[in-house]
Amino acid sequence: MANELIINNLKINKMKLTGIMFIAVIVGALLTGCKKENKPEPVKVTGITLNKSAITIIAGESEQLSVTEVKPDNATEKDVTWSSDNEARATVDVTTGMVSVPATATAGTVNIIATAKDGSGVTATCVVTAVHSYTYEGEQFKVVWAGYFHNPNNQGYCFGISPTVPAGKLFEEENFFEVDYPEDKLGQKLDMSQNCGGAGWDFYGYFYHNGAEYFFADNNYGVSGSNNWVKVTKNSGTDNFTLEFAMTVGDKRLTGNYSGTFTKYDNYEDVGEN
Repeated sequence: MANELIINNLKINKMKLTGIMFIAVIVGALLTGCKKENKPEPVKVTGITLNKSAITIIAGESEQLSVTEVKPDNATEKDVTWSSDNEARATVDVTTGMVSVPATATAGTVNIIATAKDGSGVTATCVVTAVHSYTYEGEQFKVVWAGYFHNPNNQGYCFGISPTVPAGKLFEEENFFEVDYPEDKLGQKLDMSQNCGGAGWDFYGYFYHNGAEYFFADNNYGVSGSNNWVKVTKNSGTDNFTLEFAMTVGDKRLTGNYSGTFTKYDNYEDVGEN
């Protein structure tokens, strides 16, 4: 009798324990469900503003881009990833937004894009214009215009570059460089020690500074010798060239280059028009 009582009590206690455990499981599940229901949804990015929407960078130099505003203010994830749609022209650090234009880049534009990391797909773009430059008297000029004329009769070219795009012909403006170049000499470095006229070909150029016109030729302003030279290389593409040059005018050194697409003109006189 006593044994049956003990057994019955054990059964009852076991049933109570099982019930308590069941209730605990149910309550835990309910509490967990409540927590899931109360967890706030992440707030997605709806807009990104950059410190600059358009910039010009000289080949070989860099500039910092940054995010100045992310909307809404309570966005859960505000970080962005940076990218370039033409890394041959400009690269960007994926985390810092530092944009660099390689010295070998061709002139032109490239899109630098900041993309929200939260998967919203929101982006902001800065248009970067890669340009080349030349220097004179230690001053650096951005080359923002380039044109050429190809004369099929004598198989020669006329090239012009300038840091400005004036209303009139660039020939009449300061800081303009022009060179006539024989087609069969493309890719060669031509210098003033080669007596170009006597060799059956000719080229010249000139540079305006402070109202004075300086000719890139062996009989003007003492510009002569192998230290004064020009080189034009035809790149891939019909109107894509690289023009490099260096000369000393008086005691000042003029050096520069331009690599990219030149505007093509139908007449010699049109080279230099904007």
